[in-house]
Amino acid sequence: MHNLAKMNLKVYFIFLVLTSVLWLMMKLSDNYSRQVEVKLNFVDLPSGFAIYHQSDSFVTINVSAEGFKMISLLGEGANELPVSINDVLISQQSDGRRIANLNGTVLKKIINEQLGYNISEKNIHPESISVFMDIVDTSEVPVFINLNITPRTGYRIYGDLKIKPEKINVVGPRIIVDTIHRISSERIFAKDVHESFYQVIPLVSVCKYVDYEFDRVDVNVDVVEFIESQMEVPISLKTDITGMKFRIIPEKVRLNFQVALPDYPAIKPEMFEVVAQLDSMRLLRHSGLIPVLTKYPSNIYNPKLNVEKVDFIVVK
Repeated sequence: MHNLAKMNLKVYFIFLVLTSVLWLMMKLSDNYSRQVEVKLNFVDLPSGFAIYHQSDSFVTINVSAEGFKMISLLGEGANELPVSINDVLISQQSDGRRIANLNGTVLKKIINEQLGYNISEKNIHPESISVFMDIVDTSEVPVFINLNITPRTGYRIYGDLKIKPEKINVVGPRIIVDTIHRISSERIFAKDVHESFYQVIPLVSVCKYVDYEFDRVDVNVDVVEFIESQMEVPISLKTDITGMKFRIIPEKVRLNFQVALPDYPAIKPEMFEVVAQLDSMRLLRHSGLIPVLTKYPSNIYNPKLNVEKVDFIVVK
């Protein structure tokens, strides 16, 4: 009894599947109407030319067909049609650029031949498409890195940003290439950086009609620890008073600054210059002199003198 029930259930499912398939085949044999968007891929351009603008890349067609054929039309890649520019009427402008004009007759011929339909021009929208072409040109342009680095507290960027390659060739229609003065990278954020930073960064596409020699670049920048340091530097006295000799008190002043750890051993007192200016008015008032840091290495940061004024005496 149990085996009989199991066999009846299997027969039921087989019957259900066959009925469903039969129903589907009957439905697919019916005619259906719908709008289908077709993408046109333009190929076989005149030698040395590239597209820089299209009035449209898609056409919409009203299709009436059996369900089986409709499925094939809607399948992946089925609505992309290659269009040979060599088969299209091309006009040449005074500046050397060219225009390919696809009117309704041409569009109808291309769609019907490749899709196997008999669609009238009134069922195609837009009714015409224009493809604009210019001479292919190449230009070498610099790469701009859109990089925002935030070093960890106590660290700084050390040296210049290194980009490889620094320049790339861009290839495309001359009318677009002539407007490209640099290529930017994608925007990159790096926080709490406390060591050398290296990353391969993609470049941002200017437009679909332009190709790059490289689509990404190597970026490298050193980030090192900076330390607080100090150094005693002699004070130079400058004066236009003649016939008298003066001495600064104190003769040296302490200078505080920040410097990259790798650069610290090379920092020497003779790299700095502190000047105090003495004129006749200050001599009469015997007011303090203001020391000014007039020279220091370019690789130190936040230099500060530990005094605001120094004194002087007349030496007999």
